[in-house]
Order: sequence, then C-alpha cells, then structure tokens
Amino acid sequence: EEEEEEEELISKEMYSWVVVVFCSVLLFMTFVAGYLGSTSLLGAFITGVAFSQLPFKGDAWEKEVGPITHALSSLFFASIGTLIPLNRMFHPKAFAIGMLFTIPAVLGKWVTGLVLYWFDGGYQWVDVNVVGWAMVGRGELGFVMAASALRHGLLSPDTFAITVWALLVATMASPLIFRQCLAWKDRVAQMQVAGNSRGGG
Repeated sequence: EEEEEEEELISKEMYSWVVVVFCSVLLFMTFVAGYLGSTSLLGAFITGVAFSQLPFKGDAWEKEVGPITHALSSLFFASIGTLIPLNRMFHPKAFAIGMLFTIPAVLGKWVTGLVLYWFDGGYQWVDVNVVGWAMVGRGELGFVMAASALRHGLLSPDTFAITVWALLVATMASPLIFRQCLAWKDRVAQMQVAGNSRGGG
C-alpha cells in the first residue's frame, strides 16, 4: 500500500511538471507565432503536436487542468455567442445561403470517414458514418476564424451571419446524428455476435 501511495505521489508530481513545461512552451510558441505575423493558434497547435507522443499526456492534462479547461471552454463559446448577429442571421437571404453552405460544411468533414473506408477495407459503412459525423461536430476553430476575420474586416456582417449558420447547423446536428450512428454500430456488433454464435453452434 505504501508503494502504491509513493507511485501515486510520483505520478502526480510528474503530471504537474508536464503541465508546467507544456504551458511554458505554449506561451513561447504563441508569442513566436504572433511575432512572425502568423496566428497564435498555430503556435498553440504546434505545441500540442510536440507533446502528442507522451503516453500519459491525457491523464496529466485532465488531472491538473481539466476543470479549468471545461470552464474556459464554456467562456469561449459564450464569447462566440456574443458575436452572432441575430438581426442579420434571420434575414431571408442570409438564412437561405447559410443553409446552402451547410451542405459543403458537413460533407467536407464527413468525407474523412469515407477516405478511411477507401484506404482500409476492414471498415464497414457504419464506421464511415461514425468517423464522419464525429468530425462534422468539430467546428470550434471555424467560429474562431470567422470571428477573427470579422474583427479584421475580412468578412462583412452579412457574410459572417451566413458562415455562422453553416457552422451552427453542422455543429448542432452532428451530436444528434453521431449518437444514432453509435447506436447503429452497437446493433451491427450485436448482430455479428449473434451470427457467430449461431454459426459456432
């Protein structure tokens, strides 16, 4: 029991150091990216890639800064929400074009599952949809880039409203369809198990 407590203490100290080093590198890389004229998000992404091979990175991050991350995520989406121009979004033209743009916004990410199917014949059609719809929901960066483009005058308010519609519909629809795909995958797995049982019997 003492050995387990000692190992847990060592793991906790290691996790703390990993987070400290990670945050230090993160600050440095975001500064360098901004200084070079790029976006600070690129520096943050490079930092994540640099630490991606650590086998315990997920545990360290979740245990040390998990609650803070969840709180900041809520603040992030709240800040994005304040930028949404409701008076422009419900203009018939913005709404119609936004719905039209939803199609490439969904297909452009869903196709990743199809690529997986092409390159590995071991996957089934249900796996294509699980992977594809999981990717469709990853639209946070799109909101960030659209908001940044609006602030810098690269997007007009009307174009921003259209972009938000496309991102919003894709992001909100994805979890609903993704859950159905997971249920579909469970049913397929159960059918395969039942088929194997009958075949073995």
